[in-house]
Amino acid sequence: MYRNIHQEGYFTLLNCATMKPLQGWDVKTRNGKIEKLTDDEIQSVALEIVEDGERNPCITFPSGVDTLGVTFPFLVLNLKDLKRNFTLEVLVLDDKDIPRLLRLTNYQPGTLLKKRSGSHRRRGMAVQAIHMVGDWYQHELDLVDLVKKAFKTKYKETLKVRVSLRKRV
Repeated sequence: MYRNIHQEGYFTLLNCATMKPLQGWDVKTRNGKIEKLTDDEIQSVALEIVEDGERNPCITFPSGVDTLGVTFPFLVLNLKDLKRNFTLEVLVLDDKDIPRLLRLTNYQPGTLLKKRSGSHRRRGMAVQAIHMVGDWYQHELDLVDLVKKAFKTKYKETLKVRVSLRKRV
């Protein structure tokens, strides 16, 4: 989507204050809802994504088969911990043009590196635990450092971002 566009400054994937905050996102909920609300603690607009039952809802950007092609090396998330499972998956491309999956979660302890996961041509997946402190939490991901540590390669660009959650973003 953005591979051939000059990129500088920052890039916003999700802005809850807009009229259509999930425009361009693929939204999957079975028995759930996505609600735009004002959070009392931060006095700002947030999205709450919840699912009734055991299946977690997820949002993926960009939707469909498109890829982002964004080269910014940092991803910043503002999340409210609602004491539910949360997974963030970032599909990146490394300097060898191999798609790599970074998975961050609050319910799997420690770090895990899988050499091959088989799906979508991925040649590796790294899982890292996220520890949330307090209600609202800002998590800053250094994609260059994560790719280097997990796969011993260099980060090139971000292809997709997927959030599976019961959280406010």
